[in-house]
Amino acid sequence: MVVRLRLADHTYPIQFATALLVILFLDFIWFSSVGETVYARLIVAGNVRWSYGLIAWLPLAAAAAAVSQEASAVEGALYGAAVGFVPYAVFNGTNLSILPDWRAHRWVSCVDILWGCTNLAVATSVALATCKGLKKRLQE
Repeated sequence: MVVRLRLADHTYPIQFATALLVILFLDFIWFSSVGETVYARLIVAGNVRWSYGLIAWLPLAAAAAAVSQEASAVEGALYGAAVGFVPYAVFNGTNLSILPDWRAHRWVSCVDILWGCTNLAVATSVALATCKGLKKRLQE
């Protein structure tokens, strides 16, 4: 079983915090390097409000942390990629359907969805490995 409700698990907050930190770190790297080029024509310079990103980042981290610690590294990465695919596909599909500027740069949606899958696969894997390692150390 890859996913199970883990809110009562004492390691869930650690897994959640780790996933959130990884997501934030990777998005910071992405937006401050590649993102400036990819989204240049779609985002008005100086109009980005990073605090609103928490609306997305907190639930993404919560979902990433829901992976069972019994999952393998591959299962964790695949689960994370699926977690990333759904909201990024919904976001991009919505933008493509209602924003003409977004439709003019369709390739951005493909890149963004791939980024969401990659970011969440890495965040889920790192959080899973961190908690497994911590649990192992505590048991020694």
